[in-house]
Formats: sequence, structure tokens, C-alpha cells
Amino acid sequence: MKIAYEEASKFSWTQKELDAYDYVSMRMGDEKARMEFATQKAMTEGFQQGIEQGSKKTLLEIANNAIKKGFANEEIAELTGLSSEEIDALRAAFQK
Repeated sequence: MKIAYEEASKFSWTQKELDAYDYVSMRMGDEKARMEFATQKAMTEGFQQGIEQGSKKTLLEIANNAIKKGFANEEIAELTGLSSEEIDALRAAFQK
């Protein structure tokens, strides 16, 4: 009902009022589009971070299993792409 009243009352507005109404409507549309874009971007980035964290966790699990089986750092690095320092840290944590 409010929308119908607003639309009907536009016919009695001055050009300046119509221009102001159009300006505000455009600004609201722009703000809505910005919010939708920001939300989509945040969701995409969050999803990507989740994938990266999951991939890293999987690589660490593979490295831990390789350590348990006696693989050398070079072999583990080749399999996982982890650095020698990361593998050494895993070995140290595993020995504790």
C-alpha cells in the first residue's frame, strides 16, 4: 500500500522533487549493489581460504604419515611441496 501511495503521489511532485527522488533511488540501488558485491567477494575469499586450509591440512597429514614410514625430507618435500623447515618442524612435533 505504501508503495502504491508513493507512486501515485509522484504525479504531484515538482521536477526538483522527482530529481531528488531519482537520485536517492539510484544511490540506494548503488549501495545495494556494492553490498551484494562485497558479500559475494567475502564469501568467495572465505571459500578459497577454506580450500587452502583444507589442502594444507591434507599435505601435513601426508607428511606426517611419510615421517612415520621413515621417508627422507627430500622425498616428503617432493610429495607435498612443503619446505624442509616445515618438515623439520613436523618431525620435532612428532617426536614430542
